[in-house]
Amino acid sequence: KGMAGGEVLPPGLASPTLSEGEELKHVQQGVTLYINTNPAVGKGHLFLTTENIVWQDASDPAKTVTFHWRAVLMHALSRDLNAFPHPCIYCQVKSDSEGFANISLGEVEMGQEDDDEGGEVEIATHEVRYGVDDAAMLGVLFSVFSQCQSLHPEEEEEGEGNFFFNEQEVANGSAGVSMMNATDMTAQDQTALSRLDGLLTMPAPGDVDRLTAPDDARFADAEEDAE
Repeated sequence: KGMAGGEVLPPGLASPTLSEGEELKHVQQGVTLYINTNPAVGKGHLFLTTENIVWQDASDPAKTVTFHWRAVLMHALSRDLNAFPHPCIYCQVKSDSEGFANISLGEVEMGQEDDDEGGEVEIATHEVRYGVDDAAMLGVLFSVFSQCQSLHPEEEEEGEGNFFFNEQEVANGSAGVSMMNATDMTAQDQTALSRLDGLLTMPAPGDVDRLTAPDDARFADAEEDAE
């Protein structure tokens, strides 16, 4: 059973402790937790808050596995039973997350994360899957995952714009930003770009000095030109 909004918890189910300002957005019962290729950690309840993903063992409520949204490099919806035998939400989570502290882990995978200079660096990750009894709820879960993670975009460097847009902005085109690779351009687009490049010229030697000279010097030059 799923519950969006967090207003009412199912009978007998207690909410995890929330920090100040943290909100419970969704509860999903009947969720089995898998990490890497290990046997299932257990079956329990999934709490999605504005700060964390919290899985709680149904047979032992004190047994929880919590990941902050910033520890999750990516998430995806998986219904392909050839890839994994259960419909699930698949995540790549940074291996140094505190959520793994009391969990038996298998082989570390390598994921990618942007570095401070705009490139990509490899980072150790673990594969985490949340298998659901009710496969019809996968779409809802994925939507809540996306909404909650959007609350924690990458910190932008000074002078950079915000390139994180929600699905509605992209659908409506209101983001006002279009990013295109050279391989996506038509031949006509590339010809126009080449023509534009040809119109861009570097300043000739002395032009910069002339433009930045004191006003009297520029006026003197103007008079000389007039003569």
